[in-house]
Amino acid sequence: MTRSLIGTAWRRALGQKNWRRSVLGACVGLLIAALILLLTQLGLLDALEWLTLDARFIARYLVAPEPERSPVTVVAIDDRSVLEYGRWPWPRAVQAELFTAILNANPSVLGVDIIYSELDDAWADSRLARALGQGQAPVVLALARAGDRELIPDDTFLSPNVRVGHINTVVDGDGVVRRFAFEVNTAQGPVRAFSWIVASLASRAGEGGLKAPPLDASGRLLVNYRLAGSGGRLSVDSIAETVSAADVLAGRMRSRLAGRPVLVGVTAAGLETHDRHLTPVRPLGSIPGVYIHAAAVSSFLDGQYIHRTSPWMGALAALATGIIMGAAAFGLGPWKASGVFLGLVLASGGTALWRFTAAGAWVPVAPVSLTLIVTYAVGLWVTRQQAEREAQRIRETFRRYVAPEVVDILLEDPGIAETQGARREVTILFADVRGFTGYAEVERPEDVVLRLNRYLEIMTESVLLHGGMVDKFLGDGLMAVFGAPIPSEDHAEQAVRAGLHMLRRIELEKKVTSGRRERLEIGVGIHTGEAIIGSVGSWRRQEYTAIGDAVNVASRLQELAPPGTVVASEETMAQVGGGVAMQVTPLGATHLRGRAKPVELYQLTPGRSVIAASDLKDVDDLVPPDDPAAFE
Repeated sequence: MTRSLIGTAWRRALGQKNWRRSVLGACVGLLIAALILLLTQLGLLDALEWLTLDARFIARYLVAPEPERSPVTVVAIDDRSVLEYGRWPWPRAVQAELFTAILNANPSVLGVDIIYSELDDAWADSRLARALGQGQAPVVLALARAGDRELIPDDTFLSPNVRVGHINTVVDGDGVVRRFAFEVNTAQGPVRAFSWIVASLASRAGEGGLKAPPLDASGRLLVNYRLAGSGGRLSVDSIAETVSAADVLAGRMRSRLAGRPVLVGVTAAGLETHDRHLTPVRPLGSIPGVYIHAAAVSSFLDGQYIHRTSPWMGALAALATGIIMGAAAFGLGPWKASGVFLGLVLASGGTALWRFTAAGAWVPVAPVSLTLIVTYAVGLWVTRQQAEREAQRIRETFRRYVAPEVVDILLEDPGIAETQGARREVTILFADVRGFTGYAEVERPEDVVLRLNRYLEIMTESVLLHGGMVDKFLGDGLMAVFGAPIPSEDHAEQAVRAGLHMLRRIELEKKVTSGRRERLEIGVGIHTGEAIIGSVGSWRRQEYTAIGDAVNVASRLQELAPPGTVVASEETMAQVGGGVAMQVTPLGATHLRGRAKPVELYQLTPGRSVIAASDLKDVDDLVPPDDPAAFE
C-alpha cells in the first residue's frame, strides 16, 4: 500500500511521460550496475578500487589525523649515520655496539630489519651474537623469502632470546605495498610476520593478548597506515618516531627508546641494500620498508585494522545507486539530474570516508562510483538524443506555420506548445480569395497557380508578421491561429491587425497589377473563444491544429465577409484596444449555422491612414521576381 502511494505521488510529480522515462532509466541503471558488478567479480576493477583506498588514507590524514604518535620508534641508519660511521654495511662490531646501546636503553622489544643469513669475521659475528642475545629485551631478526630462495638468519645469531619473523610484503600491480602475508612457509616450517612477532613480544599478554587481524582468502592483511600530525608536514615521522643511529651510538636519545618497541632499519639514500616501496600515502614517495613494518606493529598493538565490508552490501549499494541515478537521469532535466548525481557522489564518498575513518571499514567505492558515472553519462546522452528528436519534431511541425522566432522559443521550452492536447482561449482567423473559382476556369493553370501562391504568400506573411500560426491552407484560403502554440494576452488584437494588414497588402497588390484583367479580393472572418489545441492525426502523419466551436464560428464569419472586409465577433472586438486604425460597422446579432444563439458581428475595414512603411515590406517583395509583366 505504501509503495503504491509513493509510486502514485512520484508519477504525479513527474508527469506520465517523465514517469515512463524514469522507469526505463531505472531499468537501464540496474543493468549497468549488474554489468559493473560482473566486472568487479572478474577482478577488472581492482586497480580502480585500490586507488580509492589510497585516497581514503590521504583524506583520513587531512580530516582526522592521529592525535598521538605511533608507539613504535625507528632507529634509522640514515645519511648522517653513514656520514659519521662510514658506508653501509658497517663492520659487525659497530652493529653490535649499536644493538648494545639500544638494548641498554630498555626497549620493550628490538626488531632488526636486517637479514644476517651469511657469516663474516668469526670474532665480529660472535660479538654481534652476544649483543643480540644477552639483553633483557627480546630481539626479532628478519627472514625473507624470494621465490625458491630463502634468506634465513644463521644459527650463530639465534638464541632463546632471539625470534625470527618474515619481512615479505605484497607489491600490487601498480607498485604499491598495501598488504603482507601473515605467515609464510619455509624449509624450517611456517614463520609469522616480523611485525606480528614484534607486537606480540611488546605486548605484556603475548600473542594471546593481541586482537586477531582480518585476513583475506590468501592469508594476507592490509597495512593500516595511520598518520599522526607532524607539525603540519607529512613525512615518515607521521608513521613512526625516528631516531638517528648516530645519536644512539653517541649515547643520546635513550629516553625515546625506553619501554617502546624499537625497529632498526637502513634508510640512507643511495644504498642498494635496503628496500624502498611506494605506499598508499603517495605524497611520501618511496619509503624504507622499516616504516611499513612500523605501521603494521602499531596496528597490531592498537588492534585497529583495515577490514573489507560484506561484498553483498557493496553490491546492493551499486544496484540501488544505478536505479536511483537511472530514474533521475532519464526522468528529470539535466540540471536536476546533475544535482542528484552530485548528491549521490557526496553521499557515497562521504559514507565510505566516514566508515574508513571511524572504524577502518573498507567500503567498496569503485562499483558505486562507476555505476554513477556510466548511468549519468548514458542518461545525459539519451536525454540529449530525446531533446534533439523533440527539437526536430518541433521544427518539422511548426517551421511552415510560424515565424522562426517562435520556433526558437518553442525549442527553448517545448512544453509550452502542449502538443498532447489542452484547452486554451485563442483567436481563429479564416481568409478566402473571392472570385477565384471563376478566375481559375478562364486562365491558364500555370497562371492560376502563380496568382494563388502570390495571394497565399501575402496572407501568410501578414499572419506571421503579427505573431500568428498558419494552421493550414484550404484551397484558395487559409486558417490561422493566434495565441498558440505560444500563449499571448493580446491574441485577439493580433488577429485583427493581421486581417486588416491582409486587406492593405491585397489593395496594394491590385494597384501594382492594375493592368491585369483579374480583380481578386479576399474576405476574412475572426472569432475568439476556447478551443482544443494539440497534435492530431495518425502515427504516420500528424499536424498541430485547433479544433472546437471557436473554429467553426470563425469559418462561418469568413463566409459572411464581403470582399475586402473583415467580419469579427463581439468576443474578439471586446479584447481589441483603441490603437488599431480601422473603420468599424456593427452588423448586429446574426444567426449562424449550427449555433442556437445569435452572434454580435462587426465589419472592419482598414482606416484612412496611409500604409506605414514599418507595417509593410519593400514594394519589390510584393511582386514575384519572375513576373515582370506585373509592371506593364
